[in-house]
Amino acid sequence: QTSYRERRQIEFSNFAPSNMLPWASEVHFYKLIQVLGIHGLFKLWIAALLEQRILLVTIKEGPLAASYLTVCAETLLMLLEPMKWLGIYVPFVPNSMSVLVEAPTPYLMGISEVGFRRAELDDGIVEVNIDNGRICLPSNLPSIPESLESKLDMIDNTLQDPLQHGFSCGSDGLRYSMSGLLS
Repeated sequence: QTSYRERRQIEFSNFAPSNMLPWASEVHFYKLIQVLGIHGLFKLWIAALLEQRILLVTIKEGPLAASYLTVCAETLLMLLEPMKWLGIYVPFVPNSMSVLVEAPTPYLMGISEVGFRRAELDDGIVEVNIDNGRICLPSNLPSIPESLESKLDMIDNTLQDPLQHGFSCGSDGLRYSMSGLLS
């Protein structure tokens, strides 16, 4: 017979299935793939793995910017699983606090373009414009091998619109299906 205390522990333990990534049902990849492409997303992922200072920038303002930047930042964090981001994480920096993006330590931050223009940034920051897909990488970041670059470019050219080429976006995120390519 189990005691009341043991039953309480059992009730509150919730083990995630081993084949599921955390947050997989809440995060949508489609917007980042659509804007950055597979190639750009790969570069951003490498920068995150190398613990670079990553700054996501949008032209949007206020609550819209906050929600947009947060979704993009959370998606990037999810792509790091099973590793964890240990740097500073501020998915939305208000314009009045734009000085935060001048931090010298690894970070993942998001800011509107107005705040971005106010900050005095050095050239060691990965700047990602999540509205037009422009990524500025620092010179100290290792380059991607040319053979991989060409393959990533080929994938991006093939998947002009991911939803038309085997990808679907639902409540559990982005899925890939071979049947979409065969039709």
